[in-house]
Amino acid sequence: MKINEIYTAYVSWGSDGKRRPVLVIEDTKRNVFCYKITSKFAQKSAKIKRNYFPLSDWRQEGLVKQSYVDIGNIFKLSKEKITFKFVGELSLKDMRALTRFIRERYNM
Repeated sequence: MKINEIYTAYVSWGSDGKRRPVLVIEDTKRNVFCYKITSKFAQKSAKIKRNYFPLSDWRQEGLVKQSYVDIGNIFKLSKEKITFKFVGELSLKDMRALTRFIRERYNM
């Protein structure tokens, strides 16, 4: 797996979870670190929306509807326990814009 590639994977939180698109931000020997990608935006609170980066080129990136990268949490997923399915890769335009978004969000 490469940084900025999109896969689907089972992501859990507490006792719940679901298969969803994720954006790879680091790939190690045993784990993949990623941001989740969501299409749910309108019903979220302003606080949560601050962490959502809108993908401009979502169609060419392999997604089926307008999607957002949630930079609020980084997920650590085990390569041994989770099946990953390739979806696509961020466009150069979205890669650059996401980098700016993260830097501005965290004042880097």
